[in-house]
Amino acid sequence: MKTLVAYFTYSGNTERAAKAIASAVGADLFRIRPVVSYPAEYASCTRVAKTEKNTDARPALMKIPTREEFDRYDAVFLGYPIWWYDAPMPVYTFLENVDLCGKLLVPFALSGGSGLCGSDQAVARAAKGATVRAGTLLNGFSDAEIAAWAKKHLNM
Repeated sequence: MKTLVAYFTYSGNTERAAKAIASAVGADLFRIRPVVSYPAEYASCTRVAKTEKNTDARPALMKIPTREEFDRYDAVFLGYPIWWYDAPMPVYTFLENVDLCGKLLVPFALSGGSGLCGSDQAVARAAKGATVRAGTLLNGFSDAEIAAWAKKHLNM
């Protein structure tokens, strides 16, 4: 099964988990990057993120896989931090611009203090045509635990 790990990261925690998954299952990596970077200062970043959430914004991305590039994959792990009880808005930009029909989607998230907050269900609603597994919060997981989790989800 050809697999992609698509992820949005701000502090690097989601990127660490994404790389552990990719290494464990032999997946390709795709970093979801908005054209306009978020402020480095945390309080400013949270203000921007909250405004985007409240306005249901879809920030432009630096790159979106072409249909030909994305068609190579059967499964997609989708990683993101929890921002304002949801996935950051660039994740939705990504989901709305790729064709997930017939693909397996496995959401994972990291959070500074909250749970998934239903973000995996919101991601599932946006992932038109995909078979979506329940999301998992990977806080506190070691790389070995992340690897075991990822392998389990591909072999279910």
